[in-house]
Formats: sequence, structure tokens, C-alpha cells
Amino acid sequence: MRPLAQCRVAGQQQTVREVLVGASMPGRRTGATMLVDAEGRLSGIFTDSDLARLFEHRRDQELDGPISQVMTHSPLRVQAGSMMVDAVALMAGRKISELPVVDATANPSPD
Repeated sequence: MRPLAQCRVAGQQQTVREVLVGASMPGRRTGATMLVDAEGRLSGIFTDSDLARLFEHRRDQELDGPISQVMTHSPLRVQAGSMMVDAVALMAGRKISELPVVDATANPSPD
């Protein structure tokens, strides 16, 4: 678990290339960039797997397109204060390695 200051965060209006170059973090490597809208709310996530899929499907031209076109919209998330055991079970069940924790009032869960 990482505090927000140790997470890669970028604006959803940026290109994939801008996000990859500008959202690097020193220290422990993270496998995803959290993407936020103009109000700073979580709107998507772009993972290392998403990047690999762009290359695997020979879609590397999309590196210069908006990340909003290739990100996962409304990613799975948990509310602040959730039990860690529930978050771990959710991650294991969905086979994901990144699970944003958000404030309930600023970032309601997607429907």
C-alpha cells in the first residue's frame, strides 16, 4: 500500500507518452498510473499491462494519442476505511495488482 504521494498520478487529457515520461516516481516501482479528471477525481487507470497490450497488438501509434482512449475507465476501487482483508480478497478475486483507495465523497464508486 502506498500513500498518494508515492503513486503515479496524471491528467486524463494527456497523451500516453506524456504520462509515461512525466509520471515517473523515484524509489519503489508501481505498475499503474492513476488518471484524474479536471476536478482531480479518479477517472481511470493505465497499467503496465495496458502498455504491453498496445505493443502486442501493434498499436504503438496510440502512444501519441490521449490516454483517455486507452485507459481503463471507472476502475475498480475501494473507499477509504475499507477493511484490508476485503481489499486483498477483491484483488485476488479479480487478479489485479493495483487497487486505488478513494475518499467516498470525492470519488464515488462506479455503478
